[in-house]
Amino acid sequence: MAHLLKNKEEFKRNIKVSKANITQIGLTTSDWQNVEGSQISYTPASGSDYVIYEFTTVGSYNSNSYNNITFQLQYGSDINNLANITTNNVGYINQWGTEAYTGYTRFTEQITLSYTIPAWNGEKVLVTQAKDSSSAHRSNFNGLRSGIGWDGNVDLFNSFVIIYSK
Repeated sequence: MAHLLKNKEEFKRNIKVSKANITQIGLTTSDWQNVEGSQISYTPASGSDYVIYEFTTVGSYNSNSYNNITFQLQYGSDINNLANITTNNVGYINQWGTEAYTGYTRFTEQITLSYTIPAWNGEKVLVTQAKDSSSAHRSNFNGLRSGIGWDGNVDLFNSFVIIYSK
């Protein structure tokens, strides 16, 4: 039996998934750092207009800080040659958490970042980077600390990337 596909441009093509085996919790600093588990190499399907990059992790507060993580997507020919996707990376930066607080806003949640990128030719490496705005905003990613009194117990989250062409 044959089926006629309408609106075939809406279907995902060249789907690639990468799941990390996280061995330690991530901690933000005031400098951009690559988030473990977010790196993937990808070549868009021929004739694609866009690439969709989705990264899933867990964000949580750290010790007596309140939540604040800024994420950005970078890409390049390899992990040592990354660049912004647009001028000042407009459209590819997200913030999770708070800048101000009353009684330390602390929470933990799963975070999925989704970006639509104009397609390119050839292979590129994509990676999510993270930082905080100050030492008062240190946050964890790829897991959470648990236990009474922050006794060092850590619950890790194996982050993952799903990427495809449209």
